Amino acid sequence: MVAGAAIRGPAAIGAPAFRYGFQQVNHLFQNLVEKDAGYFPPPCEFAAIVNAAIEFCRGGGGGGGRPGGPGGPGGPPPAPTPAQKGTVSAQALKVATTILGGLKDSSGKQVYIQYQFAAQFVDGATPFHSTTQTWKLSISSLAGEWITRFLQHYNSTLASLDGVTLDTLKQWMILGTKM
Repeated sequence: MVAGAAIRGPAAIGAPAFRYGFQQVNHLFQNLVEKDAGYFPPPCEFAAIVNAAIEFCRGGGGGGGRPGGPGGPGGPPPAPTPAQKGTVSAQALKVATTILGGLKDSSGKQVYIQYQFAAQFVDGATPFHSTTQTWKLSISSLAGEWITRFLQHYNSTLASLDGVTLDTLKQWMILGTKM
């Protein structure tokens, strides 16, 4: 049997490129959820949510840093951050729940699914600004650069999410399939 013989039609030819166009834009989804909520969860809140989900699935038990990861055995020390309480706010839970629900347009229609839930919310990571003593939005460079270079044809990266909506992400995903 020839590789791919079980797949019929021209859609199979461009499938990886279509997926790439969707995935690159999807890296902005977590950032947009945080911006729209006006809440930028500190790493501790996202970690607490992830750890609670893991513990629930395990049925209890121990845990700790992942091997080779920040704070885990054999990994680099975690990035310096201010003291955190280890509690989860209602805002962080709402942000996480929205992210896990995946990208929906303004009509509520599912546009794309969120990445498989794993050990962290990488695209939603927020840096701490010591000057303002607040957590801030950090735009995913994976999506920001891809959108500006390949969709908007600028030799730059996305500087802001001002004016960007869920429908904008949907339009960029569709545009990415036509490159």
